Amino acid sequence: MTRLFIDGKEVALQDGFELDFYTQNPFFTRNGDYTYDLDIDLNHPHNRRIYQSLNRSDITQRPENR
Repeated sequence: MTRLFIDGKEVALQDGFELDFYTQNPFFTRNGDYTYDLDIDLNHPHNRRIYQSLNRSDITQRPENR
């Protein structure tokens, strides 16, 4: 079971959520641990609260580093 926390709040993930986690040796490459983009359902009210209704057209501020 995968749990995702953003700003200390747990994100509601869809059923069947899968995640590919990559680990590379930073001694040989410039990369470390990483994943590709994750899809977070903003139709879920808890996720909208975390992202402060980011999907609304009148929102001008975007969260940084996401």
